[in-house]
Amino acid sequence: MKRIVGLLAVIAFVCIGSMNAQAVEIKDMSPSHWAYNSVQKLLKNGYLALYDDGTFREDLPVSRVVFAAAVSKLIDQIQSGEINAGGTDVQAIQKLSTEFKNDVSDYESRVEALNAKLKNLDDSRAVTEKDLSSMMVKFEDRFDKVDSENRQMRDQLSTVREDVKALNAAIQKERKDRKTSQTMMWIGIVAAVAVGAASN
Repeated sequence: MKRIVGLLAVIAFVCIGSMNAQAVEIKDMSPSHWAYNSVQKLLKNGYLALYDDGTFREDLPVSRVVFAAAVSKLIDQIQSGEINAGGTDVQAIQKLSTEFKNDVSDYESRVEALNAKLKNLDDSRAVTEKDLSSMMVKFEDRFDKVDSENRQMRDQLSTVREDVKALNAAIQKERKDRKTSQTMMWIGIVAAVAVGAASN
C-alpha cells in the first residue's frame, strides 16, 4: 500500500509540469481536501477517471489493475516525451514499473481478452440475427402457405354450402312435385271411382 501511495505521489509530482487545463469538477470531494490538488492532476492527465456520475469515491481502494493502467500510461507519456521527468523520478517510476510489470501485462491481457469476448459476442449476435432472419423468412413462407390453404378451404366450404343449398332446393322441389303427383293420383282415383259408380 505504501508503494501505491508513493507512486501516486511521484505521478502527481511529475504531472505538475503538464498542468494547464481547467479544474475537473469532483462532486464528492471538497477543494479543501488534503489530496484534492493531487487528484485533480491525476484526473487531468488521464491517470485516473471519475465515475459516470462525476464522483471520485475516495474511500474505495485502488485495484492493482487500475494502478497498473495508471503506471503504464505514465510510462508511455514519459517515453513519448509528453512529460519530462527528472532522474530520481524516472528511477522511482522504473523501479515501480519493474515491480508492477506483471500487473501491466496482466491488464493488457485482460483488455485483449475482453476485446476478444466482445468480438465473439458480436459474431454470435450476427449469427443469431442471421438465424432469426432465416427463421422469419421460413415463418412468413409457412404463414403464406397456411393462409393460401385456408383461403382454398374457405372457397371449397363455400362451394359445398352452395351445393347443399342447391340440393335442399332440389329436395324441396321433389317433395312438392311428389305431393302434387300424389294429389293428382288421388283425384284421378276418386274420379275413376266416381265415374265407375255412375256407370253402374
